[in-house]
Amino acid sequence: MYIRNATSANNDDAQDKQQKAEIESKKRRIQMELLIMEGDVRKINTDKIAVDNDIRTLTRDGERIRINLDEKKRYLAKLMQDARTKEEELRTLRKKLNLL
Repeated sequence: MYIRNATSANNDDAQDKQQKAEIESKKRRIQMELLIMEGDVRKINTDKIAVDNDIRTLTRDGERIRINLDEKKRYLAKLMQDARTKEEELRTLRKKLNLL
């Protein structure tokens, strides 16, 4: 009976060691997953900040482009008005020349 109890005790010790080893293995896998996910979250946050900065830069660029476009349109309108005025002056001068 004593031998059977000793064998049973050895089996219990072996099972305890195996269970502890399995628990440690699961802990290591979960810790590894945690590290990977934390890295993924950091990368996502870094990308989010970069994209947000790009959006702000593009928004400023878009505003600058719109302002530049408006200035060019006003300048074009002024040039067209100046061209009409000069063409009218040319017609007037030609008429004066023809009258002489």
